[in-house]
Amino acid sequence: PDNVAAVKDSFRTLPSGGVREVEDAAAAILQFSGSGSAVVRAAWDLPPAEQVLRHHGARFSVTLTNEEVALVDAQGAVADRRPLPGDFLASELLRFAEVVRGQARDRAAAPLDRHLAVSALLEALYLSARTGASESPAKFYRVQGWPEPQT
Repeated sequence: PDNVAAVKDSFRTLPSGGVREVEDAAAAILQFSGSGSAVVRAAWDLPPAEQVLRHHGARFSVTLTNEEVALVDAQGAVADRRPLPGDFLASELLRFAEVVRGQARDRAAAPLDRHLAVSALLEALYLSARTGASESPAKFYRVQGWPEPQT
């Protein structure tokens, strides 16, 4: 994304009046060149817990939850909805472990460009959540001296 804005907060207090460290809510808005954007929201610890990843395009949006992936048109009508397998998270973690251990011969490791892009995005999200100001992931390439991404 060209620009990201994020916020994180602990939102319940302990009976003693202190804030619970483990219950957090986070939201991020990712803006891409052109008309694309993505919204990421997560809240975890005590119910109701939720994780949602939503990508918005000019004609459709894609929503990914723990249970399903859905394609929704601009009017909000569901164009396609597919359930995710019950073991989706566990199978993804196992696949990740296989790649890390080098046992997944049929899958190529992510190239350096991809790792740098993810690192820049996470750095921008973290800084935006800490400062309350939007950030550009591209600036981390300059600050860290990383090679610019090839588009």
